Amino acid sequence: MIFEARVDLGLVALRAGGEPEEAAQLLTQAERQIWSNEGAAGSHARARLRLLAGALDLAGAQPERGARTLRDLLALPGQDDETVELRRDALAELTRHGRTPR
Repeated sequence: MIFEARVDLGLVALRAGGEPEEAAQLLTQAERQIWSNEGAAGSHARARLRLLAGALDLAGAQPERGARTLRDLLALPGQDDETVELRRDALAELTRHGRTPR
């Protein structure tokens, strides 16, 4: 739960026009928090990290890499709530920066 809060706070910081360094620090803290890379929970956690990393890149010095990362997340299969939310958040970041989904 704390992990997801850090990722979400990083996204909020970027959306609110905050300093990218604040979001990057939250990304680093969230990365340290992942203890297991097994199972669906681990996959979802890594995808959430990619969401924040892609948003940081898109808002920063590597916008093409960020857009590519977010577009990759849009292509994730599945209809579970976590995947649908992840795709929605990735689309919101692309849209916010005037990028198209493809």
